[in-house]
Amino acid sequence: MATTTGPEAQVIDAALADFRNMMASDGYRVLWAPESEPVPDGVSEAGTRLTVTIEAGPEACADCLSPTPVMQAILQKQLAGTPYTVGSVTLPSGH
Repeated sequence: MATTTGPEAQVIDAALADFRNMMASDGYRVLWAPESEPVPDGVSEAGTRLTVTIEAGPEACADCLSPTPVMQAILQKQLAGTPYTVGSVTLPSGH
């Protein structure tokens, strides 16, 4: 689920659709929002770097969730071919 609408949201949602479906089958919901903070070198990439949050549903498979670096790599691969990158990934507490 996006926190923005419009053509940009459609591009991101389409790129993340397979990942979202996979996570949904394991009981997770994937949310994203554009990062608004400058990147470490001071260059603002607001709107192109995404913050991704993965939320566990009541029936979520705890063993199905990979560590944050793995999730970040999977998401980055899903966004290949778009102007977007993953800035951060937040997993449910305890993961």
